[in-house]
Amino acid sequence: MSSTEDTGYDAGEVLGPNHPLVSGTVPLPPPLTTTAPLLLNTHELSWEAVEHLVAALAPQVDRAREARLYGRRGQAQLVGPRELERATP
Repeated sequence: MSSTEDTGYDAGEVLGPNHPLVSGTVPLPPPLTTTAPLLLNTHELSWEAVEHLVAALAPQVDRAREARLYGRRGQAQLVGPRELERATP
């Protein structure tokens, strides 16, 4: 059998500028997979998961030297100077 009978083209054929493989007129197949969205669904994560995510990303993205969880679960969050004054005996 010749290569023309197996594949439908001659292996020695020189492809001209109007050949479908050269001119780009062959339609591309659809992608094999669909890519995931570029946004992270943080609204679906628990607070604990967000805290862990930020602690893990801070050294990589912001070059933080140390990023760790602080406090205990359920511990009151101190926000500003008034809360600090109330918290100190």
